[in-house]
Amino acid sequence: MLHAYEHAADAFTSTADERAKEPASWWVQRIADSAGLGVAFGAFEGPDLVGTVALEFSGKPKTRHKALVIGVYVLPALRGRGVARALMEAAIAHVKARGDIRLLQLEVTQGNEPALALYLSLGFIQFGLEPMAVLTAAGFRAKIHMALVLDGGADSAAQGMAVHPITGAPITMADRTLISSGSTFEAEIGYSRAVVQGDWVFVSGTTGFDYSTMTIAEGIQEQTEQCLKNISLALEQAGSSMADVVRATYVLPNGAEFPQCWPILRKYFGQVRPAAMMICAGLLDPRIRIEIEVTALKQS
Repeated sequence: MLHAYEHAADAFTSTADERAKEPASWWVQRIADSAGLGVAFGAFEGPDLVGTVALEFSGKPKTRHKALVIGVYVLPALRGRGVARALMEAAIAHVKARGDIRLLQLEVTQGNEPALALYLSLGFIQFGLEPMAVLTAAGFRAKIHMALVLDGGADSAAQGMAVHPITGAPITMADRTLISSGSTFEAEIGYSRAVVQGDWVFVSGTTGFDYSTMTIAEGIQEQTEQCLKNISLALEQAGSSMADVVRATYVLPNGAEFPQCWPILRKYFGQVRPAAMMICAGLLDPRIRIEIEVTALKQS
C-alpha cells in the first residue's frame, strides 16, 4: 500500500513517509478491524498484490448507516484491465450484503478523470467540491465528494430515485438528473451546475474560476480556457462531452474583448461548430470578464 502513497501522492492527504511510520497494528486494523469497522479487498496476479480498496464503517448511532471507500489503487501496469471496477464491485456487494448501510461515500482528486468516470458508471453522484483539499507538488487540488445511495427504507432511495446525500431530497425525477458543483449558491439561489433531461444536457452559465484553488486569472483568454475546462468537467459528469455541444452563449461585460477569446473557442469548438450568441452585459463580480453557457445533445 505504501507504493500507492509514493506513486499516486495526489490521491491521498497523508504522505508516504507518514504512513511508513504507522505500526503494523494500524495496517492490520485497516485490513480487517476486529470491531468490524474496517475491511479491505485485494486483487492479485499470482502471489502479487496488484490492487486494493478498503471500507471504513462508523460505530456511532447517528452515522453507522454510512460507509467510506478509501485506498482505491491499482498498479499502473494493470490499469485498463477492469481491476479497479472489480474491486469496487466487490466493495459495493459487501456493503449491500451487510444490509445496514444506506450510503457509500468516497472522495476523488479533481483531475483524476479515469477514476471519476468509473465512479459515475457505478452509480455514484457528486454532491460537493472541496477546494484546496490537498497540497501537491503542482499546487492545491480540490476533492470531489461522491456518494452512492443504496436501497432500503421507505424513502426516495427505496422508490428507485437518487437522493441528495446531505439533505435526503430527491435529485432525479423521471429521466432528469441534476449535476452539482458543490457550490452553496446552488441551494441558496435554486439552480444546478447542469441538468440532464433525456439525451439533453443544459450547463448553467460558467465563469473562469478555478474551483480547485478558488482563484480567477486576470486575462480574458485564461478565463475563457478555465470556463471551458469547468464546462467540460460538468459535461463528463453528465455522461456527455464537448463534442456534443450544440449551442453556446457567451456573456462579456466588454464586447470589444470578444475577439481575444476566439483562438480559445476554436480550440474547443473548431470541429464542433455549435450555434452561438454573444451578449454584452454586466456580470456579478467585476473580476469576471466572460461567462459561458452551453447546451449539449448526447450522441446515440
